[in-house]
Amino acid sequence: MIELSKNVIKAQAHFIESARAFISNEITSEEFKHIASPMGVYAQREQGTYMIRPRIFSGILELNTLEALLKISKEHGNGSLHFTTRQDIQIHDLSLEDTIEVFEKFTNIGLVGLGAGGNSIRNIACSSLSGVSQDEVFDVTPHAIAATEFIMSLDGITNLPRKYKIAISNSGKDSAYAKISDLGFIAKIQGGIKGFELFGAGGLGGRPTKGLHLEDFIEESEILNRIEAMKLLFEDEGDRENRSKARIRFIRYRLGDEQFKELYLEYVRKIKSQRKKQYKSMRHIMNRSNIQGRSDRYTQMPNDFNDFRIIKQKQQDLYAIYAHPENGDMKSVDLENLIEAVKKLDYEVEFRLTNSQGIFVRNVRTDDVEMLMKVIEVFTKQSQVENGTACIGAGKCRVGLRDSQKLIRSINQQLKELPLVKNKELPTIKVSGCKNSCGWHQAAQMGFNGSTLRTANVSVPAYDLYLGAYANSTVNGLGKKVGTIAESNIPEFIFDLVSLYTESDHEFFDEFIADSSNTFSDLLKQYVVTVN
Repeated sequence: MIELSKNVIKAQAHFIESARAFISNEITSEEFKHIASPMGVYAQREQGTYMIRPRIFSGILELNTLEALLKISKEHGNGSLHFTTRQDIQIHDLSLEDTIEVFEKFTNIGLVGLGAGGNSIRNIACSSLSGVSQDEVFDVTPHAIAATEFIMSLDGITNLPRKYKIAISNSGKDSAYAKISDLGFIAKIQGGIKGFELFGAGGLGGRPTKGLHLEDFIEESEILNRIEAMKLLFEDEGDRENRSKARIRFIRYRLGDEQFKELYLEYVRKIKSQRKKQYKSMRHIMNRSNIQGRSDRYTQMPNDFNDFRIIKQKQQDLYAIYAHPENGDMKSVDLENLIEAVKKLDYEVEFRLTNSQGIFVRNVRTDDVEMLMKVIEVFTKQSQVENGTACIGAGKCRVGLRDSQKLIRSINQQLKELPLVKNKELPTIKVSGCKNSCGWHQAAQMGFNGSTLRTANVSVPAYDLYLGAYANSTVNGLGKKVGTIAESNIPEFIFDLVSLYTESDHEFFDEFIADSSNTFSDLLKQYVVTVN
C-alpha cells in the first residue's frame, strides 16, 4: 500500500546485520536491544525467544498481506497472529535466527518494522470503521495514509525521548482515542470545509491525563505540519534522562497547560514559515478526500441483525463484521477458515484491525453475512463483556507483573454459566498486566491492571479495578481506581456484577455503577480492598 523508502529498506538491512553481529558476540545485548526495539523486535520472557511487530498502517490490511503474515508465523513463530491495541500484528515465539529471515521476507512483501517499537513515532491509530460508519463526519482514512507516508519520510523518527502516539478519529465519539494521545485529530466540518479539532499531550500509564485542547479547527491540509511541529517540540523539550517522565505529557506538566499550548503554537508557526510549499503527501489527501467527500451525508439505515458484531454500513446493503479472537490471539485454523470464506465471495472485502484486538471484515453483502458469521462464531463470543482486551501479559512480556490474558480466559470461563443477555450495554473489560496500560485499562468502563495485595504475612496476586471511562464510546474522562481485588476472586466478581446489572432497570452500564441506590456498592465492599 505504501512504497518502502530507501531509509526503511536500509534500516531493515541494518537490523539483519546487527542480529547476525549479536549472534556472533560482536555486539552486546544492550547494544542490540537499542537497534531491535525501534524495529518492533522484543525479547520475550522465555530466554532466547522473540516477538516481531510490523507496522500495519492504521490497521489497513490487504488479504495477501494477512496470508503472508500467517505463513510467516507458521514457518517461524507459534502459528498464530496476535492483534494489538494499536491496530498492529505481532508474531511470537521466534528465535533470533528466525527474526533475520522474517525481516528479509518483510522487505520483499512491503512490510515495515521501522518505528513499530522503541522511542519512535508509532503506528497512527485510525477509526476502524472510517469510510463505512453511518455517523462519521467524513472518512479520515486518506489522512491517516498520507500522515504515515509523511512520517516514514522524516529523519529521526526512532530517536525521540520516548514514544510519540498519534490518533485520527472520524467523529466526536473518538473511537481512535485522539483525546488521550500525544497528538489527536477529530474530524470536523466548519463553514463547509473539512478539517480537524486538535488535542495533545494526553496519555495513559504513569500519571495519565486527557489531552489538552490545542486548536478548535484546522483545515485538513494542515495536519502534517502539526505532526512535525509536535515532533520538534518533543525532540527539544522531552526528558532524555528520566524514562518515566519522558512522554510529551510531562512537558505539559512541567510548563503548565497555557505555556505548553503557546509553545506548541510557536512550533507550528515556525514549521509553517520554514515550509511554505505544501507538503508533497497532501496531494494524496486532497485527491482522495475530495472523492470521498460525497459520503459526508448518508441517511441512517436500520440494522437487520441484532448482534453487536454486525455493523450496518452507510453504503446500501453492506455490512462490517467484527471478529474478536480471545485476547487478540488469532489461531491459524480460524484465520485460514476466514480467509477461505472470503475468497469464495465474488467480490472484494476490506480488512481493518481495531484497537480492541479484533478485525473488521468490511463491505460484506447482506446475503453473505450469515455465512461469514458461522465462520466467526467459532472463535468470537456473543457478548461484549466476553470480548475483553488484554495486553500480552506476564506470560511473554518481560516487564509484565500479571498474566492478563489468563485473567480474560478465567473470566470468560466463569461467564459461560450466565445466559446471554440481549439489549444491555455490557462493558468491554480491558486488562493490563502492569501499570503501563498496554491493555488500555484506564480508558475502559471497567479496567484492571496487575497489582499485589500485601498483608503482614503474605503477598497475594491481584489487580487494581478502574471504573467509568469512555462511557458509550464517548470520552467521559479516564477511569477511576476504586480499589484492588485478589486475582482469584475477579471471575466471580465479574459474574456477580453482570448478574446484578442485567437484573437492574438501567440500560447503560455507566448509569448502573453511578446509581448509589442499587447493590453495586455492596458488591464492591464484598470484593474490593481499598488500600490507602
